[in-house]
Amino acid sequence: MAAAVSFFLAAATSAFGYQLTFQPRISVGLEYTDNVFLDPDNAKDVNGNPLPGPVDDFIYTTTPGFTAEMLSRRSGLSLDYDFTYAAYNDFTDQNNWRHSASLSAWTEFSRGMRLEANDAFIRTEDPLGGARNFEINRPADSITPQDPTTIRSREPYSENTASLRFTHQFGRENSYFLEYVNSIRADDDPEGDDSIEHLPSAGLTYWFGPRWGTEVQGSYEHSNFDINPDIRAWYASLRMIRRLSRRLEVFGQYRHRVVDQKGDLQDLLTTTRRTLEDYKVYSPEVGMSYSISHDLAMEATAGFFYRDNDVTDSQSGFSGTFNLTKTLRRGSTRLYGAAGYGESLTSRSSLGPSKFYEIGVTANYEVIRNMQIDGFVSYRRDEYDEDQRLLLADAVAPGAVGDLSQADLGRDEDRYGAGIGMRYAFRTWLSCTLNYSYQRVNSTRDIDEYDENRATFFITLTPPRPWRTVR
Repeated sequence: MAAAVSFFLAAATSAFGYQLTFQPRISVGLEYTDNVFLDPDNAKDVNGNPLPGPVDDFIYTTTPGFTAEMLSRRSGLSLDYDFTYAAYNDFTDQNNWRHSASLSAWTEFSRGMRLEANDAFIRTEDPLGGARNFEINRPADSITPQDPTTIRSREPYSENTASLRFTHQFGRENSYFLEYVNSIRADDDPEGDDSIEHLPSAGLTYWFGPRWGTEVQGSYEHSNFDINPDIRAWYASLRMIRRLSRRLEVFGQYRHRVVDQKGDLQDLLTTTRRTLEDYKVYSPEVGMSYSISHDLAMEATAGFFYRDNDVTDSQSGFSGTFNLTKTLRRGSTRLYGAAGYGESLTSRSSLGPSKFYEIGVTANYEVIRNMQIDGFVSYRRDEYDEDQRLLLADAVAPGAVGDLSQADLGRDEDRYGAGIGMRYAFRTWLSCTLNYSYQRVNSTRDIDEYDENRATFFITLTPPRPWRTVR
């Protein structure tokens, strides 16, 4: 990534002049959570003894930060960085530094030919503060958190995701891309698993004429872990598009995924992953994209998936998505639903493949000048496969895990979420933000159930004019 940034800096300063801007800021705030460690209510340990319930705390935050940009005629570079000191009122041993940074750079070699580099870094002790996901076959704008972590401790962890993407548009609607993504996770918690992921991919969009088009994508994923076995995965998709009018397109698509977990029975004795078997996923679908009006758009797909497991019984089910977006004069709203094959292999939870259902709605609106309100409501259900570690333990020592019919073989989780936020700018240099969110997880494994209410309030001061220079 350092070499890529050097290239963009050279491109921005060589052939053309450039403009440099720097905008500092500082925020002070207060965060309240009624479940610091995401503990369940009325849970018991393996011996039947009750476990401590949820505890609450106030967290005081001070966050200096800045945005720096360098722009030229055909290139640009932008850096956002915020570092926070989080001071706990009761659990002072959890006091920590949080870091959040994003770097974006781009250059245009010629009209239609563009190279982009992006890097996102986060370090936090908040178990729900760094959710991310590499599920390629799941919509990127999914509503529910993408990493349903079951790690409750406030031990710090960091995640860094860097990407380099080349795109070339030839003709009005034809284009292709080449991309490489690298992700690194370092986890201080003993239950966490440090990892490095490599994800090269490519795609092509091509229209044979005004009515027929195609989209082709493919990728390879190589993930290395300190504790769990490595993962190799391949993904490919093909979509054939028929344009019926300026507003309506229909299409048929096929998605294929192959997962090789590089594990064996011996690994099941030490892994934190529920399953190590290899599998293939076949998913044909049909769909449509319709611009109902200038401010209302809809896209929907419907089909099925078939997951062919190497060891256990295969799984199948309905797959599809629904997305309805309404653009308002001062905001927008979106209704979203999805179902099909899910996967949690590279996240902190590492629960394995699942069958999922999801629905939600989001909205944002400028109530009055300088006051923005947004909110969301979401629900997701995941049905995970049986825990192969328990099956192996019972095979080695029959009865050691009790009655398997009552044990945690299969696992279902229901996740409910809701939130609302408000931002108001008193002046160009002074604003305040108030947020509230609620999350509840119901699980067939009692120890992994929890609910949390969280509220944050902070004030941000920013100079009304950034420092700027032109050369």
